[in-house]
Amino acid sequence: MKNYFFSFLHMLSIFKIGIGLNRSRFMLSHIFCLVLLVPFFACNSESSTSVYDLRVEHKKNPVGVGILNPRFFWKIESDETSQVQSAYQILVASSPDLLNSQSADLWNSQKTMSSQSILVDYDGTKLSSRQRCWWSVRIWDKNGQVTGWSDPAYFEMGLLNSEDWEVDWIRTAIEFDEYSHPSPYFRDEFILEKSVESARLYATSKGLYEFYINGEIVGDQVFTPGFTSFDKRLQYQVYDITPMLKNGTN
Repeated sequence: MKNYFFSFLHMLSIFKIGIGLNRSRFMLSHIFCLVLLVPFFACNSESSTSVYDLRVEHKKNPVGVGILNPRFFWKIESDETSQVQSAYQILVASSPDLLNSQSADLWNSQKTMSSQSILVDYDGTKLSSRQRCWWSVRIWDKNGQVTGWSDPAYFEMGLLNSEDWEVDWIRTAIEFDEYSHPSPYFRDEFILEKSVESARLYATSKGLYEFYINGEIVGDQVFTPGFTSFDKRLQYQVYDITPMLKNGTN
């Protein structure tokens, strides 16, 4: 750029000292040189496009995904006007260390010619209950230029099979009238002898519930587990309760 600028000044000096150069021709030369500069700057400005806001089933880093083929979502940002996606590539791996084009062990979509960036179906290795998956995506823009890989994101599968529920219902020993009874309150304790690396709570009830650990309410949802016909179908919620647990009595 610097060399080009000095060459431009040199051109002007030639026009200025040219023999027989009149004022009108000198002005025309300035205009001509400036016209040459415009496409030069336009051609050398580089577009910066990136991918961000990765989501699965519309949620950021969700736990408890309940469908076998989760759907991916991402956004792109660019300093170039009217930039669009022309292709994408998604990687899914069982750990962040495997999240590259050579070793992604769950899915490598390869370069896929599509402008779709919403609800892109997972099409890799069959996923299992409680499995955590890491993923990343890159795109090609309207000029065919590929972006860098996005920051890694993750999603975690829920309980996909009825056999995964290896517990019994918590019941009250007191029988109440069907239409007039207080909400039961259940309490239990457990002891942890060392720090927990990862802990999940899978919760539901035939009615509404609130769950507390060490005096703090779990989650930010209300009216859980959501209204259904309880004799036919129950929804459940999954919570990452790792930071709520402590060594000793909980």
